[in-house]
Amino acid sequence: MSTETKLLPHDDELETDLVHACLKFIHTESKSSEWHSLFWVHYRMQYLAKYLPQKAWRVILEIWSIHQCPEVMSSLSGVIRTLLLKHPIAMLPVIEAEAFRDHTFAKLLATLEQITLDDEIYAHIIAASQQRTRQGALNSQVQKISSHQVIRAEFMPNEEEKDEDLARVWLIAQQVEFRSERRETLFWTHERISYLTKYLPHKAWRVILLIREMDQSVRISQSLSAGEIENLLSRNGSEMIALVEAEAHRDPGFARLLAGVWRNRMTDEVWMRLQAVCDRRE
Repeated sequence: MSTETKLLPHDDELETDLVHACLKFIHTESKSSEWHSLFWVHYRMQYLAKYLPQKAWRVILEIWSIHQCPEVMSSLSGVIRTLLLKHPIAMLPVIEAEAFRDHTFAKLLATLEQITLDDEIYAHIIAASQQRTRQGALNSQVQKISSHQVIRAEFMPNEEEKDEDLARVWLIAQQVEFRSERRETLFWTHERISYLTKYLPHKAWRVILLIREMDQSVRISQSLSAGEIENLLSRNGSEMIALVEAEAHRDPGFARLLAGVWRNRMTDEVWMRLQAVCDRRE
Protein backbone atom coordinates (compact mmCIF):
# COMPACT_ATOMS: atom_id res chain seq x y z
CA MET A 1 0.00 0.00 0.00
CA SER A 2 1.17 3.51 -0.75
CA THR A 3 -0.56 4.97 2.30
CA GLU A 4 1.63 5.58 5.33
CA THR A 5 1.24 2.72 7.78
CA LYS A 6 0.57 5.08 10.67
CA LEU A 7 -2.61 6.28 8.95
CA LEU A 8 -4.07 2.82 8.43
CA PRO A 9 -6.27 0.72 10.73
CA HIS A 10 -4.72 -2.21 12.61
CA ASP A 11 -5.77 -5.85 12.85
CA ASP A 12 -5.59 -5.67 16.64
CA GLU A 13 -7.59 -2.45 16.92
CA LEU A 14 -7.39 -0.62 20.22
CA GLU A 15 -10.06 1.90 21.08
CA THR A 16 -7.42 4.50 21.92
CA ASP A 17 -5.88 4.09 18.46
CA LEU A 18 -9.29 4.57 16.88
CA VAL A 19 -9.89 7.67 19.01
CA HIS A 20 -6.66 9.31 17.85
CA ALA A 21 -7.29 8.33 14.23
CA CYS A 22 -10.76 9.91 14.48
CA LEU A 23 -9.33 13.13 15.83
CA LYS A 24 -6.69 13.24 13.11
CA PHE A 25 -9.36 12.64 10.44
CA ILE A 26 -11.64 15.32 11.85
CA HIS A 27 -8.86 17.92 11.85
CA THR A 28 -7.37 17.02 8.45
CA GLU A 29 -8.15 19.21 5.46
CA SER A 30 -11.17 17.82 3.63
CA LYS A 31 -10.49 16.06 0.31
CA SER A 32 -6.72 16.12 0.84
CA SER A 33 -4.70 12.94 0.21
CA GLU A 34 -4.28 12.42 3.95
CA TRP A 35 -8.03 12.89 4.48
CA HIS A 36 -8.77 10.20 1.88
CA SER A 37 -6.24 7.87 3.54
CA LEU A 38 -8.06 8.33 6.85
CA PHE A 39 -11.59 7.95 5.48
CA TRP A 40 -11.69 4.40 6.86
CA VAL A 41 -12.41 6.09 10.22
CA HIS A 42 -15.83 7.20 8.96
CA TYR A 43 -16.75 3.68 7.86
CA ARG A 44 -15.48 2.14 11.08
CA MET A 45 -17.40 4.49 13.35
CA GLN A 46 -20.64 4.03 11.42
CA TYR A 47 -20.21 0.25 11.58
CA LEU A 48 -19.65 0.38 15.34
CA ALA A 49 -22.66 2.65 15.82
CA LYS A 50 -24.85 0.18 13.92
CA TYR A 51 -23.53 -3.12 15.23
CA LEU A 52 -21.39 -2.54 18.36
CA PRO A 53 -23.03 0.47 20.00
CA GLN A 54 -21.35 0.21 23.39
CA LYS A 55 -17.91 0.23 21.76
CA ALA A 56 -18.92 3.20 19.61
CA TRP A 57 -20.15 5.01 22.72
CA ARG A 58 -16.85 4.51 24.55
CA VAL A 59 -14.93 5.90 21.58
CA ILE A 60 -17.27 8.91 21.39
CA LEU A 61 -16.78 9.71 25.07
CA GLU A 62 -13.00 9.45 24.82
CA ILE A 63 -12.89 11.68 21.75
CA TRP A 64 -15.07 14.25 23.53
CA SER A 65 -12.90 14.15 26.64
CA ILE A 66 -9.81 15.00 24.58
CA HIS A 67 -11.10 17.70 22.24
CA GLN A 68 -14.29 19.75 22.13
CA CYS A 69 -14.59 22.00 19.10
CA PRO A 70 -17.16 22.65 16.33
CA GLU A 71 -15.46 20.14 14.00
CA VAL A 72 -15.61 17.38 16.62
CA MET A 73 -19.22 18.30 17.41
CA SER A 74 -20.19 17.97 13.76
CA SER A 75 -18.45 14.62 13.35
CA LEU A 76 -19.73 13.03 16.56
CA SER A 77 -23.30 14.22 16.09
CA GLY A 78 -23.62 12.02 13.00
CA VAL A 79 -22.40 8.94 14.88
CA ILE A 80 -24.72 9.67 17.82
CA ARG A 81 -27.66 10.00 15.44
CA THR A 82 -26.84 6.54 14.04
CA LEU A 83 -26.79 5.15 17.58
CA LEU A 84 -30.25 6.58 18.16
CA LEU A 85 -31.56 5.31 14.84
CA LYS A 86 -30.36 1.75 15.40
CA HIS A 87 -30.46 1.37 19.19
CA PRO A 88 -32.88 3.95 20.62
CA ILE A 89 -34.02 2.04 23.71
CA ALA A 90 -30.51 1.01 24.76
CA MET A 91 -28.68 4.24 23.98
CA LEU A 92 -31.13 7.08 24.70
CA PRO A 93 -30.94 6.81 28.53
CA VAL A 94 -27.13 6.65 28.38
CA ILE A 95 -26.94 9.70 26.13
CA GLU A 96 -29.41 11.64 28.28
CA ALA A 97 -27.45 10.80 31.44
CA GLU A 98 -24.22 12.09 29.88
CA ALA A 99 -25.94 15.35 28.90
CA PHE A 100 -27.02 15.88 32.52
CA ARG A 101 -23.52 15.04 33.77
CA ASP A 102 -21.63 17.21 31.25
CA HIS A 103 -23.10 20.50 30.07
CA THR A 104 -20.67 20.61 27.12
CA PHE A 105 -22.01 17.27 25.90
CA ALA A 106 -25.51 18.74 26.16
CA LYS A 107 -24.37 21.45 23.75
CA LEU A 108 -23.13 18.77 21.38
CA LEU A 109 -26.62 17.20 21.35
CA ALA A 110 -28.06 20.54 20.27
CA THR A 111 -26.22 20.12 16.96
CA LEU A 112 -27.97 16.85 16.06
CA GLU A 113 -30.20 17.03 12.99
CA GLN A 114 -33.45 15.12 13.13
CA ILE A 115 -33.57 13.94 9.49
CA THR A 116 -34.86 10.35 9.95
CA LEU A 117 -34.91 10.27 13.76
CA ASP A 118 -38.25 9.40 15.33
CA ASP A 119 -40.11 12.51 16.57
CA GLU A 120 -40.27 11.27 20.16
CA ILE A 121 -36.57 10.36 20.22
CA TYR A 122 -35.68 13.78 18.83
CA ALA A 123 -37.87 15.48 21.46
CA HIS A 124 -35.91 13.63 24.16
CA ILE A 125 -32.63 14.80 22.60
CA ILE A 126 -33.76 18.43 22.45
CA ALA A 127 -34.76 18.25 26.11
CA ALA A 128 -31.42 16.65 27.04
CA SER A 129 -29.54 19.33 25.10
CA GLN A 130 -31.20 21.84 27.46
CA GLN A 131 -30.55 19.57 30.44
CA ARG A 132 -34.28 19.01 30.89
CA THR A 133 -36.07 15.68 31.43
CA ARG A 134 -38.55 14.65 28.77
CA GLN A 135 -41.53 12.83 30.26
CA GLY A 136 -43.48 10.04 28.57
CA ALA A 137 -42.84 6.58 27.21
CA LEU A 138 -41.34 6.00 23.80
CA ASN A 139 -43.85 5.16 21.09
CA SER A 140 -44.50 1.77 19.54
CA GLN A 141 -42.41 2.49 16.45
CA VAL A 142 -39.31 3.00 18.59
CA GLN A 143 -40.11 -0.17 20.54
CA LYS A 144 -40.33 -2.04 17.24
CA ILE A 145 -36.91 -0.80 16.10
CA SER A 146 -35.32 -1.96 19.34
CA SER A 147 -36.88 -5.42 19.17
CA HIS A 148 -35.41 -6.02 15.71
CA GLN A 149 -32.93 -8.61 17.01
CA VAL A 150 -34.16 -11.76 15.27
CA ILE A 151 -31.04 -13.91 15.62
CA ARG A 152 -29.07 -15.27 18.54
CA ALA A 153 -26.24 -13.26 20.06
CA GLU A 154 -23.64 -15.73 18.77
CA PHE A 155 -24.47 -14.61 15.22
CA MET A 156 -23.90 -10.93 16.00
CA PRO A 157 -20.52 -9.18 15.81
CA ASN A 158 -18.46 -9.03 18.96
CA GLU A 159 -15.69 -6.77 20.17
CA GLU A 160 -13.19 -9.62 20.40
CA GLU A 161 -13.59 -10.44 16.73
CA LYS A 162 -11.96 -13.66 15.55
CA ASP A 163 -11.41 -14.41 11.87
CA GLU A 164 -13.04 -17.84 12.35
CA ASP A 165 -16.21 -16.29 13.80
CA LEU A 166 -16.52 -13.82 10.94
CA ALA A 167 -16.07 -16.59 8.36
CA ARG A 168 -18.64 -18.81 10.10
CA VAL A 169 -21.34 -16.15 10.32
CA TRP A 170 -20.67 -14.94 6.75
CA LEU A 171 -21.45 -18.49 5.62
CA ILE A 172 -24.67 -18.49 7.64
CA ALA A 173 -25.65 -15.21 5.98
CA GLN A 174 -25.27 -16.81 2.54
CA GLN A 175 -27.77 -19.55 3.42
CA VAL A 176 -30.70 -17.38 4.51
CA GLU A 177 -33.39 -16.12 2.17
CA PHE A 178 -32.42 -13.04 0.14
CA ARG A 179 -34.00 -9.79 1.41
CA SER A 180 -35.42 -11.56 4.44
CA GLU A 181 -35.37 -9.96 7.89
CA ARG A 182 -32.78 -12.50 9.00
CA ARG A 183 -30.54 -11.68 6.00
CA GLU A 184 -30.80 -7.98 6.82
CA THR A 185 -29.75 -8.63 10.41
CA LEU A 186 -26.72 -10.60 9.20
CA PHE A 187 -25.74 -7.94 6.65
CA TRP A 188 -23.00 -6.78 9.01
CA THR A 189 -20.87 -9.67 7.74
CA HIS A 190 -20.92 -8.22 4.23
CA GLU A 191 -20.10 -4.74 5.50
CA ARG A 192 -17.27 -6.00 7.68
CA ILE A 193 -15.54 -8.08 4.99
CA SER A 194 -15.99 -5.29 2.43
CA TYR A 195 -14.20 -2.96 4.85
CA LEU A 196 -11.44 -5.51 5.34
CA THR A 197 -10.84 -5.97 1.60
CA LYS A 198 -10.28 -2.23 1.32
CA TYR A 199 -8.39 -1.35 4.49
CA LEU A 200 -7.07 -4.60 6.02
CA PRO A 201 -6.47 -6.85 2.99
CA HIS A 202 -4.37 -9.47 4.77
CA LYS A 203 -7.07 -9.98 7.38
CA ALA A 204 -9.64 -10.20 4.57
CA TRP A 205 -7.48 -12.84 2.86
CA ARG A 206 -7.32 -14.93 6.01
CA VAL A 207 -11.12 -14.81 6.29
CA ILE A 208 -11.53 -15.78 2.63
CA LEU A 209 -9.28 -18.82 3.10
CA LEU A 210 -11.20 -19.83 6.23
CA ILE A 211 -14.49 -19.61 4.32
CA ARG A 212 -13.00 -21.85 1.60
CA GLU A 213 -11.83 -24.31 4.23
CA MET A 214 -15.31 -24.47 5.79
CA ASP A 215 -17.37 -24.65 2.58
CA GLN A 216 -16.20 -25.40 -0.98
CA SER A 217 -19.65 -25.62 -2.55
CA VAL A 218 -20.35 -24.06 -5.95
CA ARG A 219 -22.65 -21.45 -4.44
CA ILE A 220 -20.08 -20.24 -1.91
CA SER A 221 -17.29 -20.31 -4.50
CA GLN A 222 -19.38 -18.10 -6.78
CA SER A 223 -20.11 -15.70 -3.95
CA LEU A 224 -16.41 -15.39 -3.09
CA SER A 225 -15.21 -14.99 -6.67
CA ALA A 226 -17.68 -12.29 -7.70
CA GLY A 227 -17.60 -10.63 -4.29
CA GLU A 228 -14.81 -10.77 -1.75
CA ILE A 229 -11.93 -11.86 -4.04
CA GLU A 230 -12.95 -9.43 -6.78
CA ASN A 231 -13.09 -6.58 -4.25
CA LEU A 232 -9.77 -7.59 -2.72
CA LEU A 233 -7.94 -7.55 -6.04
CA SER A 234 -9.68 -4.40 -7.26
CA ARG A 235 -8.70 -2.50 -4.12
CA ASN A 236 -5.34 -4.04 -3.18
CA GLY A 237 -4.39 -6.16 -6.15
CA SER A 238 -0.72 -5.18 -6.34
CA GLU A 239 -0.22 -6.25 -2.74
CA MET A 240 -2.37 -9.38 -2.76
CA ILE A 241 -1.98 -10.96 -6.23
CA ALA A 242 1.09 -12.98 -5.24
CA LEU A 243 -0.88 -14.67 -2.44
CA VAL A 244 -3.74 -15.41 -4.83
CA GLU A 245 -1.32 -16.90 -7.36
CA ALA A 246 0.28 -19.11 -4.71
CA GLU A 247 -3.11 -20.40 -3.54
CA ALA A 248 -4.19 -21.13 -7.12
CA HIS A 249 -1.03 -23.21 -7.67
CA ARG A 250 -1.59 -25.04 -4.39
CA ASP A 251 -5.33 -25.68 -4.79
CA PRO A 252 -6.83 -26.54 -8.22
CA GLY A 253 -10.31 -25.85 -6.86
CA PHE A 254 -9.28 -22.32 -5.99
CA ALA A 255 -7.87 -21.86 -9.50
CA ARG A 256 -11.29 -22.84 -10.91
CA LEU A 257 -12.97 -20.41 -8.51
CA LEU A 258 -10.88 -17.56 -9.95
CA ALA A 259 -12.56 -17.99 -13.34
CA GLY A 260 -15.62 -16.30 -11.84
CA VAL A 261 -13.77 -13.13 -10.85
CA TRP A 262 -14.62 -10.07 -12.93
CA ARG A 263 -12.00 -7.44 -13.73
CA ASN A 264 -13.76 -4.51 -12.04
CA ARG A 265 -11.05 -1.91 -11.21
CA MET A 266 -7.99 -4.18 -11.36
CA THR A 267 -4.84 -2.86 -13.00
CA ASP A 268 -3.67 -4.40 -16.27
CA GLU A 269 -0.84 -6.23 -14.48
CA VAL A 270 -3.07 -7.70 -11.75
CA TRP A 271 -5.69 -8.78 -14.30
CA MET A 272 -3.12 -10.47 -16.55
CA ARG A 273 -1.54 -12.31 -13.61
CA LEU A 274 -5.00 -13.45 -12.48
CA GLN A 275 -5.83 -14.77 -15.94
CA ALA A 276 -2.56 -16.69 -15.99
CA VAL A 277 -3.47 -18.76 -12.92
CA CYS A 278 -7.25 -19.15 -13.18
CA ASP A 279 -8.60 -22.42 -14.58
CA ARG A 280 -11.50 -21.91 -17.03
CA ARG A 281 -11.98 -25.58 -17.85
CA GLU A 282 -15.46 -26.92 -17.06
